[in-house]
Amino acid sequence: MTDNETPSASLSEFSQLEGDPFERRNPGPAERPRRRAFFLAVFGFAVFLVFLVMKLPEARIRNLIIAHIRIFAQEQGLSFSAEKVRIGILMGPTVKIHGAELKSVDDEKQNLKIPYVRIRPRLFSLLTSMKTASIHAELLDGTISGAAGASPSAIKTELELRTLNLGQAALLRKFLGLQVEGKINGTLKILFDHVSPQKSDGKIRLFLDGIAVPAQAYMGFNLPQINIVSAHVDAGIAGGKLVINEFNVGKDIKAEDLVAKVTGDVILAGLIDQSRVNIKAVFEISNRVITAFPLLDALIGTAKGSDGKYTYRISGVLSALEPSPGG
Repeated sequence: MTDNETPSASLSEFSQLEGDPFERRNPGPAERPRRRAFFLAVFGFAVFLVFLVMKLPEARIRNLIIAHIRIFAQEQGLSFSAEKVRIGILMGPTVKIHGAELKSVDDEKQNLKIPYVRIRPRLFSLLTSMKTASIHAELLDGTISGAAGASPSAIKTELELRTLNLGQAALLRKFLGLQVEGKINGTLKILFDHVSPQKSDGKIRLFLDGIAVPAQAYMGFNLPQINIVSAHVDAGIAGGKLVINEFNVGKDIKAEDLVAKVTGDVILAGLIDQSRVNIKAVFEISNRVITAFPLLDALIGTAKGSDGKYTYRISGVLSALEPSPGG
């Protein structure tokens, strides 16, 4: 080596002294499987921890859900029970209720059995004021599916009813005062704003088939059986007003015991029972029912017109309706 030459080292000498940086960044074939196994083990352990943490409070969450349902039921004069309540997270937070039953606290024979209910919160709705959840319920030989939600000022439902057998809902008698049979299909899309009722909107479409009111006592009277082939309800809500577009019950008085047509509207109030009603009902009753219930003409005879039909104008608020004969 001369004085003008620069000291140098071979590539192999440099690698031995410093190590090859390229070799460290790109592990060889023998090292890759070990790293992959390590990361899989870490990932598996992390997943196990997540499921463990999520499963720990299940009993507490389950008890909280049941307690809230029972409180709400008690406010309606009902008791609630369920065979099994499960909490799932695999496809998102989900509550599954099996073998549920609602009973009237006054009469346990007035009950409603709900074999299965699934409730799944919609996670993105948690970022908005309207918290919603998907719902699927199997009951009364049919299903109810869709969504329901609530905000500080409003409630919202988008439900589809499929072949619900009202004859199996003995609990209806508690609220209607009558036992009713028949099957119902339809949709309920309702947004009710109890703070600003004028913001409420929605659509209601219901179809009932094979309607029957069995012979029974009602308000001290012995009612004969009433049979109706079908009924159809079509109503819309806009600007805080529910308008009845179509409400027809029965078609042929010769084949059915009741044929009716209802028209009018309801001005919604913040408290539903204070909503103001303006409705007109025109109906016919079969001779069979009139013969079986001779007091009927004495009760509603003043509303009968020359065509044999009865007409009533119904006004007032929902909690205190005021029917008056005549159009």
